[in-house]
Amino acid sequence: MSKEQDYKRLMTYFGNYSEPWQRHCRLVAYIASKIAKNITDCNVELAFFYGLVHDIGKFTERSKEDPRYHCVDGFLILQNLGFDELKMSALSHSFPNLRDLSLVPGYYNPLWDPDVKDKSGIEIKGIWDTFIPEKLDGYEGNIYDKIVNLSDLMSAGDRVVTISKRLEYVYRKYGTSPKDSQTILEIRKNVRLIEELAGKKLDDMVGDI
Repeated sequence: MSKEQDYKRLMTYFGNYSEPWQRHCRLVAYIASKIAKNITDCNVELAFFYGLVHDIGKFTERSKEDPRYHCVDGFLILQNLGFDELKMSALSHSFPNLRDLSLVPGYYNPLWDPDVKDKSGIEIKGIWDTFIPEKLDGYEGNIYDKIVNLSDLMSAGDRVVTISKRLEYVYRKYGTSPKDSQTILEIRKNVRLIEELAGKKLDDMVGDI
């Protein structure tokens, strides 16, 4: 199947981009592709698709009721469609460090915290609690995971914002996490990595969209 056919299949889940999450997905895809253009050996088309599908799970009924399901549902949708190369984007995009899933802006889950040694008394509140770490266990990640994580952090609706501005919005909407300072350090580390690979500043790569 050609990439054009793949694109048409995915578009059935995005309609005319009338929903805010759909517009957000499209913007993340464009940001990701612009970053990828500056990195040697990066597949720009793959970066675009990684960004496009990262929030594909947000249209499901249970994700609308509880947004924490969107990663799980996104993974399952992409898996069922046969997009094995893309399905991890639905799970990985929120995490700047795939070895420590407790580093998520504005959200803290002690079940995901490697610093919490005894998890026996922690209540499992939803499928995401166990599904996400199980599927990410042993997953090494790639440059596209990092690109989409940063692209997601630079997208607010229809416009590009600084990562710090986006984090302010996340904190207002979802609250703060006791590990937010560590999360910010990980995000900055990823920014430095991308900038070193590209040989230019992240903001210069993205520019205006």
